[in-house]
Amino acid sequence: MSLPTTALTTLTFLYTTYNSISDGGDKHEAYYEDRRRLWPPIAERLPGERYDAGAKLYGFGTPMLSVVEDGYKNAGV
Repeated sequence: MSLPTTALTTLTFLYTTYNSISDGGDKHEAYYEDRRRLWPPIAERLPGERYDAGAKLYGFGTPMLSVVEDGYKNAGV
C-alpha cells in the first residue's frame, strides 16, 4: 500500500501508443482482449488454472507473478 498523495495539484499520467497502418493499425482492443484471456486480473483467475503463456508475455515486472506457489519459474519467467 502506498502513502496518500499530499500534492496540492492533481497528478496526471498519460500513456500513449502508436500503431501505424503498416503494422496492422489500431490494436488496442485486441491487445487487451488477449491480455485478459492469457493473464487475467487475480480476481478473475480460475482456481488451479495456470497462466504460463500470459506470464511470459505480460507478467514481466509484475507482483502478480507471486500469486502461485512457484512464481511461474517453470514458465521461464
